[in-house]
Amino acid sequence: MGSLSEIRQLIASTGSVRPQEIGKPLELPVGFRTDWKASHIGSMIYKYLRGRRLSKKIIQSYQIGFVARGDLCGAAIFPVYLNSELRFWQARYVVFLKRGQKYFGTPGIHSHDFLYRYDKITTENITLVEGVFDAISVGGIGIFGKVISDTQIALLSKKKIKFVDVLLDGEASDDAEQIAARLRSKLWTLKRVKVIYLPLKKDPSNFKGDVRSLPQNILVYT
Repeated sequence: MGSLSEIRQLIASTGSVRPQEIGKPLELPVGFRTDWKASHIGSMIYKYLRGRRLSKKIIQSYQIGFVARGDLCGAAIFPVYLNSELRFWQARYVVFLKRGQKYFGTPGIHSHDFLYRYDKITTENITLVEGVFDAISVGGIGIFGKVISDTQIALLSKKKIKFVDVLLDGEASDDAEQIAARLRSKLWTLKRVKVIYLPLKKDPSNFKGDVRSLPQNILVYT
């Protein structure tokens, strides 16, 4: 695995994005905790996570926590690692929504500079999904949205990814096809990309386990 400086050099060499700091080591948000049953807010968030089919073991292994005070009060916190170092975190408001906002990321850092579960990539075949719950549910790699950045593609190239399944929410078929097209043109290690279409109003977190168990309405690019 290459260093951050090597990744930045790779991105810069494409000429498509400016060199940038992918992120310096940081700390989890103030008030981060994992003693779920010690507060009413923690218990409510824990119940929500279990309702999203995250087991106790998964919650612990992904080091998911929560915040019970301040601006992030009532949010579940998902740490994001790069080369075993904390580089980003994403908050999912559960108890209190901020003006309808469900998600909030580390201030001053772009989520599209990272991939959720990136350090867990051990093969040349991956499944790209939108968010953290999707990634955990199907063992995929989260891109934090419906587009993939040049920085994220560069990270995939460092892992020498050859086969990609694009699995977005059911209503995001056009976005999935655009991601597939970008991968074909920019991911130099790629041999095959496949778009898997889900039914409308369904997302990968509705399914659990191997992506091969999902409805196989697909489009394959080679």
